Amino acid sequence: MSDTVYHRWIGLSSILQAFHSTFYGIYAIIWVMNKMTEKERAITRRVRQARKEKGLTQAEVAEALSLSPPGYSHYEQFRQPFTIGQIFILAERLEVPIWWLLGLNHEEELTDQESYLLMLFRQIETDFYREELLNTAQWMASQDRKIQSRS
Repeated sequence: MSDTVYHRWIGLSSILQAFHSTFYGIYAIIWVMNKMTEKERAITRRVRQARKEKGLTQAEVAEALSLSPPGYSHYEQFRQPFTIGQIFILAERLEVPIWWLLGLNHEEELTDQESYLLMLFRQIETDFYREELLNTAQWMASQDRKIQSRS
């Protein structure tokens, strides 16, 4: 085999190996993405949205999670889902509620009495009176549970 043919064969072989590696790399990413649930992908999309709205880089968020920037990028590329512990850290760092990152609806319909009680609580400005109201409400709830358990 001549040197020219040999070098062409080596070159072609390298190209085929690169293609093979790339193909399986892409296949692995697609496989992992399909393993992530839609809920996990939705959490990742909300994390990315909050990060961008906050003006943070991936590196800054990675630091909060004690990850390397390339390691963190795996999360935003849907290669790996966030753990619940990471979600708590992200909520704090991105200054968003956990319920929002998880895609939960936190707003239940309040009854008129519940709305009125909330309005009254918000009108109290003194911490002492707020604490007293909370302590009283906790005591009343425990008394109600005792009565309900006897029935």
